[in-house]
Amino acid sequence: MKKKTIDKKDNEIISYLDKTLTPLDGWEKTKTYKKDLKKNGHELFLTFIENEGDEGFDDHLWYVLHTCPHLGSGFVGKDITKEISPLVVMPDKNWRSLNRKFTGKTWKPVFIKWFEKHTGLDVKTVGNFGWG
Repeated sequence: MKKKTIDKKDNEIISYLDKTLTPLDGWEKTKTYKKDLKKNGHELFLTFIENEGDEGFDDHLWYVLHTCPHLGSGFVGKDITKEISPLVVMPDKNWRSLNRKFTGKTWKPVFIKWFEKHTGLDVKTVGNFGWG
């Protein structure tokens, strides 16, 4: 009986992620993300909101490895080290929304599986741009 409750909650989280964080043009083949990661210096930006103004931290998921040459010490408020890499960073508003809708940290493991399934990329840590 308990397993069905967990599956139902996971499905609710997955449905929410599909509606709010799926890239604008949908998901590519997993090999595309791996190829783009190498080509882009160990980071990817997956845009999920059409933004006609300046590009900001509120319209994409950022996937980054600690080996990314563009990183400086303390980037986005926290060092990106081997211990937390690979990392997916999301906008603060999405982070807060997930924490409100799905109490505690129940959504993080589901998010990681969801992201890995769609991209074929490993995830160790999920963060937000404000690191809050």
